Amino acid sequence: MASEWPNMEENDNGGDAQYSSEVAQEQSQNFQPRGGNSERCHYYLHLSDVIISDENVIWWVDTIEGLVDATNYFNSPEVKVVGIDCEWKPNCLRGEDPNQVSILQIATEKKVLIFDMIGLSEGEHDALDTCLKVVFHSPNILKLGYAFHRDLEQLFESYRDLECFHFCDGILDLQKVYGSAKGGLSGLTKTILGSDLNKERRMSNWERRPLTPSQLHYAALDAAVLIAIFNILCLEPSSHGSAGTEHMSHWKSLVTCCTTYVKRIERNSEVNLKADL
Repeated sequence: MASEWPNMEENDNGGDAQYSSEVAQEQSQNFQPRGGNSERCHYYLHLSDVIISDENVIWWVDTIEGLVDATNYFNSPEVKVVGIDCEWKPNCLRGEDPNQVSILQIATEKKVLIFDMIGLSEGEHDALDTCLKVVFHSPNILKLGYAFHRDLEQLFESYRDLECFHFCDGILDLQKVYGSAKGGLSGLTKTILGSDLNKERRMSNWERRPLTPSQLHYAALDAAVLIAIFNILCLEPSSHGSAGTEHMSHWKSLVTCCTTYVKRIERNSEVNLKADL
């Protein structure tokens, strides 16, 4: 069974909570950021701000049992929108090729599943591929990301033998919706939700096991906040003033598929190989 991480309220990085609703357009009506910008200018966003529950919502997936649970969960009717992010160990030297993706975070309205990609790809390759295909290959699950092409490229380059990363249908890149915000995802979060993301753990060692509670909180929030921002995008203009109203009418036209993107990577690799020969 997927491991539910110990209650995050026991550490100094804030609590877990569950953020529930029925579908993306309906769930947006239930979400209201706590406090305005002036009240929270020195407050970092916490997972409990965007997922409201009394239960632990972080699932650490590193076993075959966890993959079975995750596959069943992704196949359930309630999973319609997910936020996706991934982390890898930073390089020590500039110019080095990036390290392989260490963890993959997939957030829903109710949970954040964090996959130990390094361990699972070695020990449970087929089950991992089957599980992630349910999300990445489904046109019925909307995949949210920020500068998503970078994560997809890194996932593909890290795990080329996993077919789940060869095709991704139903992608909405929030960077394309809102444009490149100053400060990246944290800057967009500040603009839309009123609080910054604490990025102190971004350059930590994501290959260490076990990950620290603060690393898990950071990773989970980076995926969960995508759904919270999408909820604001789906709100009626009268419900939230001018925030995001200019983006509401066209976000559906920005939903894409990355098949051609993956093929482009493969073509570039072939060109580089021929050049080396």
